[in-house]
Amino acid sequence: MSESNSGPFKRISMPWFPFSVPATVLAAAALLIFHGVCALVALASSEFEAAAEVRNLFVMQLASVTRSLSLVGPWSWRWPFFVVSASVLVLWAYFGIAICRCLALRLARDEYLGVRDALSFARTKFGTALLFPLIVAGCILVLAAANALIGSLMQIPVVGIVFHLFLPFAYVLTGLMLIIFFSALFGGGMVSGAIAVECRGTLDAWGKALNYTFARPLHLIVYVVLLKVFLVDFLLGFGLGQRLLHAWTRTSLSPLWTNTDFENDLDGRGDGFLSDATHHVWSFFGDLAALGLAAVVLAFAFGGFTAMFLILRKDVDGIDVTEIELTVPAETLPRMVVEDGEGAGA
Repeated sequence: MSESNSGPFKRISMPWFPFSVPATVLAAAALLIFHGVCALVALASSEFEAAAEVRNLFVMQLASVTRSLSLVGPWSWRWPFFVVSASVLVLWAYFGIAICRCLALRLARDEYLGVRDALSFARTKFGTALLFPLIVAGCILVLAAANALIGSLMQIPVVGIVFHLFLPFAYVLTGLMLIIFFSALFGGGMVSGAIAVECRGTLDAWGKALNYTFARPLHLIVYVVLLKVFLVDFLLGFGLGQRLLHAWTRTSLSPLWTNTDFENDLDGRGDGFLSDATHHVWSFFGDLAALGLAAVVLAFAFGGFTAMFLILRKDVDGIDVTEIELTVPAETLPRMVVEDGEGAGA
């Protein structure tokens, strides 16, 4: 095959996953806040005993909405979903944008951004980012309301059969809802990347994400699948699901012998104060290691979608990946001194 990049044969560039300490710290903070929200919901509800149960319910309800645009279970299962969903959107609009800004500078210019400056940037773009899910939800609600009207007319006794002629329009409206939902679901990561890279408005960022999604759908699918396999199936699946990190650490601590008392202490089966202390210390550092791994995966995910945006922007619009908006309001950069309209390092 010719090496030409013209015609129907387009080479696919592989995203780069840069490791960033500030991005990982921000991801860890977001995960801790998310866990705290789930814990508070569990305390406020008689249905759940632990944060993990609320988290599992959130995943289950999200899957139900994706499959059928409906929630399952009684109201006591639904209000926690709304609370956790709102917290996820706020965390995405603040910490997610901060993470994307850190990684956008790494990807585009190989520059480093600290946690403080990343949060300052995210604060200026918080409203822009949060408006995106609100616009998407508004569009879906309008289309769903139109379908609800058609359905109400179809259910009128006797004459309702006439309104079945509008059923094709209902399918068209549903198709539009699905396009909006899934393009927002899979392209939402590029929206945060677009905001972090170009610092423009919500509609402009969403418009670019939609343009690249439909202009290069196969590229996007390949990127998302690779991202899922690497981050979810490999890192999370083996690191947390199979607990290889914890198992290898435990085995390597006593490679030449087996100490039954030590094993019992780690498992919480020992007796006495020192045994309980050993178990709690082991559990604490084990949870800390799990949090660190999850934070790395989350930071990589935001970095992957930001890389997708930069690659597809270059492929579709011909904009070099090094072109990134650097202008940030002066009040968000406390370490910069503005004199006579020019910034100078403090």
